[in-house]
Amino acid sequence: MPNDTPPTPEAIAEATTFLREILQHIANGESNREQIYHFFKTNLHRLDKTLLHSIPNVFSELIANETQEQQHRIALNFVTFADRISEFPLGSRALNLEMSITCYELTLAILTREKFPEDWARVQNNLAIAYSDRIRGDWARNIEAAIAAYRQSLQVRTREAMPVDWAMTQGNLARALMAQATLAGDPTKLDTAIALLQEELKVAVPGSPFFINDQYSLGNALSRRYEQSQNPDNLQHAINAYTTALNAIDPEHYDRPSIWQAIPETQSILGSRLVKEGRWQEGLQLLLQSVRQLSSGDNLLAHANALYQTGRAQETMADWDNACLYYRDALRLYNHLGDTLGIAQSRAGLGGVLVSRGFLEKGMAELATAKKLYQQLDKPQQVQDLEQLYAAAQRILAQQSGDSSEARV
Repeated sequence: MPNDTPPTPEAIAEATTFLREILQHIANGESNREQIYHFFKTNLHRLDKTLLHSIPNVFSELIANETQEQQHRIALNFVTFADRISEFPLGSRALNLEMSITCYELTLAILTREKFPEDWARVQNNLAIAYSDRIRGDWARNIEAAIAAYRQSLQVRTREAMPVDWAMTQGNLARALMAQATLAGDPTKLDTAIALLQEELKVAVPGSPFFINDQYSLGNALSRRYEQSQNPDNLQHAINAYTTALNAIDPEHYDRPSIWQAIPETQSILGSRLVKEGRWQEGLQLLLQSVRQLSSGDNLLAHANALYQTGRAQETMADWDNACLYYRDALRLYNHLGDTLGIAQSRAGLGGVLVSRGFLEKGMAELATAKKLYQQLDKPQQVQDLEQLYAAAQRILAQQSGDSSEARV
């Protein structure tokens, strides 16, 4: 394949010259994002795999026969290049990350823990971020590499010696562990992530970007833990974390909509859980609140889910009229979204309520449609439940009409 062709000597020479130009700009103090990104944009076609190939050779050439002080300066220039290219929004994201990883790893030979502990810790943290974002390679191995680098960094970035940097790296490690927990299905990783975030938030400056980000991450982690434990306390703590983040965030913050939406979504789940546990009014109020908030958002699926859960709560409380209204509202949104599972659930709920209200034929029609959808989704338990409900409705209908014959869906 053409992309696998080794670069020619001429291409390598050109890439080497370009990399030296980048490093010279950085050495001259032209290293802020605006300056370096302008240079990258002007030379976008030169940010290619040949440039990646040239990085180790240029690094070796530049540090050869130099004093420790000069090697330190050169290594820091490579770190700056790695920082900037890893965040550069244009070109190949995968290639940009490979260049940053290569630079970070090379500089660790100079920026050792023994000689330059703070630089070493910073590079380990940034290397871990690059591995977390890495597109190439195996995701599990990339996350493992990120976790290892974060832990290395925290050996120097301690809470006592460097509290701000410690908090930042601790939060980064927690998010990497959350990713690993999802990948491996290991709840202990999630527990560790939650503990790390809770510890870090004790010293984080309220209202700071790290504080907001880590409160949001804590809310996400607690919501995920609920999925495994089904302990509603996790949901309440998640709502508290989301609310804390939302109250601290600037109205124009890019992530405010995500945090705002997480609150009613979690309230919907918690409300449903409380209703199941018999705390009907408390659960219903949370559900109604989530429906109101999500109705003005742009996440139609979350809104549909909240409507459906509210319908279930109303059904549990034997408020048949409102249950029908919420199931129908949910069904309209699920139909619009083409969400087969949501359609099946809403039709099943609506059918059950109609049967309970005495509208047997209408209810049976909804149950029959829901059963077909569950069969398509390979949900045997739901199919069996609907068959039993349908059969019960059929018997009642037969008794009413004087016909004892039974039918199946």
